[in-house]
Amino acid sequence: MKVFKLLILMALPAAVFGQVENGGFVNLGRGVSTAFAQDYQALGINPSNLGWTHQFSEKRIHLGSAELSASLYSEFFSRSELQSNFSEFSLMNSSRAEKSELAQSFATTPLAFNLNSMIFGGAITNEKLGGIALKVNNKTTYNSQIGETLADLVFLGNTSFLWETLVLEDGTEITNSEDLTPETLAMVVSAYNSPENALSLRSVLDGTKLSFVNTTEFQLGYGRNVINTNGVDIHLGVSGKYILGHN
Repeated sequence: MKVFKLLILMALPAAVFGQVENGGFVNLGRGVSTAFAQDYQALGINPSNLGWTHQFSEKRIHLGSAELSASLYSEFFSRSELQSNFSEFSLMNSSRAEKSELAQSFATTPLAFNLNSMIFGGAITNEKLGGIALKVNNKTTYNSQIGETLADLVFLGNTSFLWETLVLEDGTEITNSEDLTPETLAMVVSAYNSPENALSLRSVLDGTKLSFVNTTEFQLGYGRNVINTNGVDIHLGVSGKYILGHN
């Protein structure tokens, strides 16, 4: 699905709006990133800032590329658990009972991942003509909630309790049960159910929700000083954004 969206922003430096700029790394640590965002970083924050970028830098051409930011959200692990247990955690060394417990905990737990990358950013500023900037961003968003059946198959694979029959390395077929030793489970190479108890795709995906969206943004902005007299300094800016998305 293609999505087209045109967004026009007009702002004064003193006006207050909700602003988002995931790639404004050069402004981190200032505590006033909105007021001091310059060149192409002003796009998405306040395009009127393009009109006074030249006042803080002798450079007139600004170029940037490959700026990345990412975020991960999950209720499966808290931050403290990740910090203390991640280096020691190994799914391969966990027992079948431990894997089954992890699968039940992971099931129906929301998982979200966001990746934002600025492919290209550029700006040209001039004291008389103002500033113009162009930025190309790519944003990827993934959201999921795995159902219990799929989680069990992901964590346990061929040794999942959903299978009736397990096939060992030597071709021997055994009935799946909770009493199998770790040594026996280590020799399992495949598993299956009888035709009357076969798992349908619908039953495997029951309770599972997956969402993936990728968008490419092309943003163009212009800003300049319009009034500068008797201690009054007013700048105006305008920007347009074209969004192409797929999901």
